[in-house]
Amino acid sequence: MTDYEIHQKFGDINVGVIFLFDEYGKADLIKDYQDIIDYQNKKSFSKDRDERNRELDLKFYKQFDNKKLPEISYDFFKNKSFEVFSKFLLFFMKDNLSLTTSKEFNIQFKVTRIPDRDYYFEYGGEDVPSDPENACFLMSGSWLVHTIVLPSLLGISNFSLIQRYMLHELTHHYDKMKKYDYWQSKYEAKFKKFYIKKSAFFLNCL
Repeated sequence: MTDYEIHQKFGDINVGVIFLFDEYGKADLIKDYQDIIDYQNKKSFSKDRDERNRELDLKFYKQFDNKKLPEISYDFFKNKSFEVFSKFLLFFMKDNLSLTTSKEFNIQFKVTRIPDRDYYFEYGGEDVPSDPENACFLMSGSWLVHTIVLPSLLGISNFSLIQRYMLHELTHHYDKMKKYDYWQSKYEAKFKKFYIKKSAFFLNCL
């Protein structure tokens, strides 16, 4: 069990939320936070941002003096991101257990730096392979700062936003796993007949 992992049982389904910060260090947080400060001061991230990214724009927190945004330590960032997000996500899962694809269901987030906010979440990438027991996502550290950490300092809840994101992302996972189950049930017997006749090290069986 990691330092940023929590499990909750809903009937016979055990849901886990896991955050992985191994590839998101203090230097990444500093860069992402500087990007947010630049945005708050109405400096653009880059000159080639297109229309599709407008919907991903950061919220402008008028309650903060732009020049005096609060300092956020690396440990505070990790603890607050996990505490708030996991609480919201488990509350969401309570009423959406139909999206789970296993009795032991883990939702894992690999936090990373994504320059220029090209995306906030990614599902199905090579770096985060999923299976029925594990729904794995890449997550933007910048998104955690401006959607979880800064609002929490102001007493603002972004539950509805997290709810919409996770409904969208977990639906991707559910659909993919159901296709996987169909493929397995349809072709597994055929493959078994095939590789019984071949060495276990035959290329088609690997």
